[in-house]
Amino acid sequence: MSAARVLRTGLLGAGSFASYHAGKLASLPQSAFQGLFDPDPLRAQALADKHSCRPASSFPDLLKDLD
Repeated sequence: MSAARVLRTGLLGAGSFASYHAGKLASLPQSAFQGLFDPDPLRAQALADKHSCRPASSFPDLLKDLD
């Protein structure tokens, strides 16, 4: 049996539901949570700090680090 592949994941948006979803992505063993993008850079930074990931400067910037 082969080992499960770990996917590099990210999140679009840092709104009211984002913290829940970020926590789930960060805690899944098959997910390497890379970062998130939100048009509000302060909100993006706050959520990124909470989940030890990076806030992307744009959606395309986020996508380049994901599977």
